[in-house]
Amino acid sequence: MDVKMLLEFMYILCGIILLISGVYSFLDKNNPKRIGSAAFWMIFGFLFIGGPHVNPSIVGGLLLVMGVLSATKSVSLASFTTSTEEFREKQAHKIGNMLFVPAGLIGVVAFSIAQFTKLGGLIGLGIGAIVALIITMIVTKEKFDKIPYDSSRILQQMGPTVILPQLLGSLGSVFAKAGVGTVIA
Repeated sequence: MDVKMLLEFMYILCGIILLISGVYSFLDKNNPKRIGSAAFWMIFGFLFIGGPHVNPSIVGGLLLVMGVLSATKSVSLASFTTSTEEFREKQAHKIGNMLFVPAGLIGVVAFSIAQFTKLGGLIGLGIGAIVALIITMIVTKEKFDKIPYDSSRILQQMGPTVILPQLLGSLGSVFAKAGVGTVIA
């Protein structure tokens, strides 16, 4: 498989998770900011999926909309149900330190792919996350249908700050085009 196609697949996968977060936000009748939250996550998902195929002016406009939604505090955490404290303690005793194996695998797989293949770090990180997810499902013996819900819950807990790497990347690109990097160097 072509490296570019594999990277595009990773971005589409991220976009799908973001779109799912938008749907969960929209369906949450208890969230007074559900429309703003849904718009934020769905726009972000759309940008991940369609990014290279969308006019840069539209992308910029959508990023501004996301910025306004974030600045006006129109994005909030949906009301998610979680397991009971008793269940979490029981699982913690049952699983023990094996819970840390998937998290460690992300780094090991990402580093290995970046160092020993021509796929690069981003693809390595994506493959590492997929491997870690599979190992997590094996270790915890959870059902596959929990993945979208819990992925959305974790993503929404991080909130609008998840867009920061993309904004910093864009800012770096603007600085590079403007020649500011040469001036600073």
